[in-house]
Amino acid sequence: MKTKICVSVKARTVEELEDKASKAFKLGGDLVEVRLDYLEDISIPKISNLFSKYAGKIIATLRPRWEGGVYEGDEESRLSILKSIARLNPKFIDIEYNVAENLDLSYSNIGRIISWHNFNETPSLEILSTIVDKCLELGDIVKIVTMAKSLKDSLNVLKLYNLYPREKLVAFNIGEYGLFSRILSASAGSPIIYTCLPGEALAPGQPVVSDVKEILEVLGGGEVWR
Repeated sequence: MKTKICVSVKARTVEELEDKASKAFKLGGDLVEVRLDYLEDISIPKISNLFSKYAGKIIATLRPRWEGGVYEGDEESRLSILKSIARLNPKFIDIEYNVAENLDLSYSNIGRIISWHNFNETPSLEILSTIVDKCLELGDIVKIVTMAKSLKDSLNVLKLYNLYPREKLVAFNIGEYGLFSRILSASAGSPIIYTCLPGEALAPGQPVVSDVKEILEVLGGGEVWR
């Protein structure tokens, strides 16, 4: 399975978001993660044009501040917005593990990325495995992101690919050692690798889309190493 390059984009207006999404695809992105939490006004009618234009290529994320995003509204309103976004048929909706049960998308064919973040440290492999097990019960793909303070932390996260179906796991680190795990996750079998536009990283260590595209071509197009 070939890893898909996803470009995370943020903007204050929908018009700017459309421009950045267009640029992301031109630079080689296969998918675009639309960070809706950065918008000044989340207008569903305006957003619908973007989702229609890039049907099947959008990951919709409305990240709350308590999980590293910037959305400050109440949780009921956030889930309501995500349900409205689901009607626009994105490829995936990213939802945090501890609230995933509150977002029912069973009526749709939209994929669910269940995400779990730890911005302070990387837990043991045993703890990470327990988290992945729980997340797998709730969605199609599990996204695990932790802070790496050593190469050992990165290796602990990468070892998850030996324990679970690789097409269901996106696991990497942020921080000084994050790039190491991001790139190797593609070779380990991750279905998605997250990148950014030049100068617009949304997380520490997030690589630029064009750099990742070139690296994956050298490594064999993002095909799994055996």
